Amino acid sequence: MKIIRRLSIVLLFFTAVTAIYGGLCLMIDPSGTRMQLPASFINNTPFTDFYFPGMILFLALGLMSLIVAISVFSDWKCCRLLVGMQGVTILGWIIVQIAMLKVIFWLQFIYIAVGMWLTLASASKRLAK
Repeated sequence: MKIIRRLSIVLLFFTAVTAIYGGLCLMIDPSGTRMQLPASFINNTPFTDFYFPGMILFLALGLMSLIVAISVFSDWKCCRLLVGMQGVTILGWIIVQIAMLKVIFWLQFIYIAVGMWLTLASASKRLAK
């Protein structure tokens, strides 16, 4: 397995696990207390609580990252396109999150790096077997 492919799979699984966990926590406890998020974070957003952001996180970043990781591992014909789209989705999530919350967390820098890696890796033919 090539390094670009391996690292992409690892990063997609990392994103899937963390986003599924975070999304579930926010859906189970929409107040944000479980994730130690103050209610004031949601003030500058169109949401009244963290339930819908949690659902979006769970589906768009969690489940989709898992599906995209499987596509790369299984060498689906469309895996490069899916990886690129997921990279852009991750970057978009972080940009919107920063714009809405007006707060920057250290973890956001990790996801920006993941999103950039996936977006760039999707252009490589080495992503496929």
